[in-house]
Amino acid sequence: MTVVNYPAGFATGSLACGGGGAQPCGPDRVLAAGLLAGFAGVLWLGFAAGVGLSLFSAGAVTAHPRAHVLYDIAFPGLYLLLAVAATAYFAGRT
Repeated sequence: MTVVNYPAGFATGSLACGGGGAQPCGPDRVLAAGLLAGFAGVLWLGFAAGVGLSLFSAGAVTAHPRAHVLYDIAFPGLYLLLAVAATAYFAGRT
């Protein structure tokens, strides 16, 4: 098994909102906020966020097999299905 040493604060500081300082939010949280705005009535923003989340999740689904991490591929797969469903919902409403 390969041991990977990540820099300190890698998981909490790079993608978390305010994780250890004035860090920006990660793309998954920003796109989720866009989906919420879409459900609140800004349909074009919801559609754009759905497309972005679909691409983000598709990247996660393709990265898991490349990293030989198949035991938890169901989580990004589920996120991908939900993101595609949200994109289809907003595409039908706009």
